[in-house]
Amino acid sequence: MKKHLLTLMLAGLMVLVACQSPAATETPLPSATMTLSPPTLTPTATLTMTPSVTPTPAPEVRVSEIVNQVQVRVSSADDFQAVLADTTLPLQGDLQTFTESSARLDVLPDGTLVRVGPETLIHLDTLQHQDNGILTRIQMWAGEIWVVLKGGSLDVETPDGVAAVRGSLMRVQYQAENHVLVVSCLEGHCALSNELGSVELSDGEAARVLGSDVPPSEPVPMTTEDYQTWLNMVPEAQAYITPELLTPTVTMIPSPLPTWTLEPPVTYYLVNNCAQVWHWKFTGPTTIFVDVAAHSVAGGALLPVGAYSAIDWFDGGSTTNTNTVAPGGHIQASACD
Repeated sequence: MKKHLLTLMLAGLMVLVACQSPAATETPLPSATMTLSPPTLTPTATLTMTPSVTPTPAPEVRVSEIVNQVQVRVSSADDFQAVLADTTLPLQGDLQTFTESSARLDVLPDGTLVRVGPETLIHLDTLQHQDNGILTRIQMWAGEIWVVLKGGSLDVETPDGVAAVRGSLMRVQYQAENHVLVVSCLEGHCALSNELGSVELSDGEAARVLGSDVPPSEPVPMTTEDYQTWLNMVPEAQAYITPELLTPTVTMIPSPLPTWTLEPPVTYYLVNNCAQVWHWKFTGPTTIFVDVAAHSVAGGALLPVGAYSAIDWFDGGSTTNTNTVAPGGHIQASACD
């Protein structure tokens, strides 16, 4: 009995000791340390979108609306040739019209147009781009032109003065023989100048030069006939001409403005297509000799005003007589056509 009790006591003691022994210590596993660093950015190429630039077209002058006999030549060294529709008038080229003939010139890309009247001879001297448009410079030896400016500027040079338009409708008349240059400004800003002075013109004003030795006249109002001529020759002018401008006005008090009425002289227009000089002698109130160089044109008025007769000849050839022509008449002839 005692032996069994002792055994039970020993067993209980062992259990008690086992329960009081320290627990095993769990060693934690080392953990990996993650360090986050900002990524290194490599610069990339920058794409710049540059708008495409459309090349500016080269300026040119196109010939159209040809009426009757109109001729062009590339340079003074070339012969005149009949012009075809939509032909380009080259820089340093010439254009001439004959009796009852006319043409339209379009300055591109600005859209400026020039209407060339009968018996006119012009030379295209300058055609270049500027900041405000195309600068066009025309040399005019005889005749009449109308300008409808759509951009840039246009100058008309004659031996006796310069007409300029900066906006927008101008008419230029030039009689080479008697040195008369008349400029009318239907609308906008125009000018007439020579070495002795200049005058500015605005809507409905005109001025003239009577010879290279006098300055331009003061501006005067355009006449009813001026407005009617604009309507007849320039359809684009209709928007600027009211019915009132076509009605003659009656002034009971003499006007201090100078009158420009001149007794019309005999005019001539001679085209020499031959290889030698063509001689002309006009006889009237005075005697006038005109030599037309080979492959060239001569034109003008016979002054002083009066009736004239004429003879013409080539060296070594016979003469041809022209009947007497009254004031206001016209002599036109061509050789070697």
